[in-house]
Amino acid sequence: MVLHGTVPTAVSRTWSAAHHHVIEFGARWEGTFRDITARRGRGRLMTDPSLLVTRPALSDPGLLFRRDGAEHEPLSVLAPCPNLESAPIAWDALAGPYSRELLSVLDARGYAGIISGFDVDHIDTPTTWAAQGMSAGSPFGGAHVFRQTGPFRRRNLDPRYPNIVLAGSGTVPGVGVPTVLLSGRLAAERLGVTRHRH
Repeated sequence: MVLHGTVPTAVSRTWSAAHHHVIEFGARWEGTFRDITARRGRGRLMTDPSLLVTRPALSDPGLLFRRDGAEHEPLSVLAPCPNLESAPIAWDALAGPYSRELLSVLDARGYAGIISGFDVDHIDTPTTWAAQGMSAGSPFGGAHVFRQTGPFRRRNLDPRYPNIVLAGSGTVPGVGVPTVLLSGRLAAERLGVTRHRH
């Protein structure tokens, strides 16, 4: 699940974690990982969340903007969760309450003011990803397992289908904007497409 929105820089400036990406690990990492990767129907939400906090304006100050008369920065909070096969959660009803719980966790971990200051504009859940055609509502692949990590993902070329080249989060090198863009570049190279700079 990903919360997307903005936060006043007057709030975020007080946070000690001042990096583009910060992973806030919970103390129960191994147990939490088991919870979200459990077999069909046995998955559950993290009881001690590990969260990815993304503040892109720290790398690109051009993303700062004014909202309601105050300077704001974009903010995203990603919470790993089970896919829809592991846990068929009613996300329409749960997204709001779970978002508030996650923000309370971050507030307790030093993100003072995030509860009232973070204007959440959009929430992506596994149902969002399922509606976009991603298997079991998971944008990271079919399962959170070792064989889904970077070099073990499905290759760009499949010898059974010589006229097809794959690109995106479901193939090598992996998920995330930089790696998906690299996947597209690899696919273009395999098709013999070259880029010309002027």
